[in-house]
Amino acid sequence: MSKISEPLDQVHKWHSIGASFLKKEQYDKAFHAFKEGLRIDPENAELWYQIGIVLSRQERHRDAIRMFRNTLRYAPGNQNARLQLGISFHEAGMYKEGISVLTPLLADQPGTCLAWLYRGSCLTARGLFDQALADLQEAIDCGLSQVEIWVLQGYCYEQLGNHQESIDAYLTATEIAPDDPMPFFGLAGSLIQIGETGQAEEDLRAAQKIDPEITDA
Repeated sequence: MSKISEPLDQVHKWHSIGASFLKKEQYDKAFHAFKEGLRIDPENAELWYQIGIVLSRQERHRDAIRMFRNTLRYAPGNQNARLQLGISFHEAGMYKEGISVLTPLLADQPGTCLAWLYRGSCLTARGLFDQALADLQEAIDCGLSQVEIWVLQGYCYEQLGNHQESIDAYLTATEIAPDDPMPFFGLAGSLIQIGETGQAEEDLRAAQKIDPEITDA
């Protein structure tokens, strides 16, 4: 074995160990294994990426942002890192930054389904409801079925004053996720807007049955 290959073998070893811990959801051990690999090869984009994934799983989103930025520093074409960076911005509440990352990604790879969902959510958070609805429809057309899509749709339509469309979206969400309180809570709010207070109370009770901490629509 050559002296050149020895460090590469060690990097591969630490990457494999970290990946094994990550799969077992042993995040602290995975983090330390990937960091050991970086001590040998500090410009290894894949190791930076995997640390970002670990931190995301731990909901340390601002730390994950730094890791995905480092990934892109050493591998500018890594679109998975770009997607995860956009998602991390979203989860950190940095919606403008999320949009700025996800927009060029979608221009290059419009089939990146999750990017439509997360940019749609960022746009919703910034009050750009028409644009958000367009992105959420793209997510649906792309084949995603996460309940969040229809909850966000319902909210956007409600904010635009399109109450029937809001109700339809929330109803779809209740069918997709009958154990999730948020679709029922949103539906109750939209029903109140059109004067259907009796049905709204039923849906509010359904939400409260799932989550007793919910108090009012």
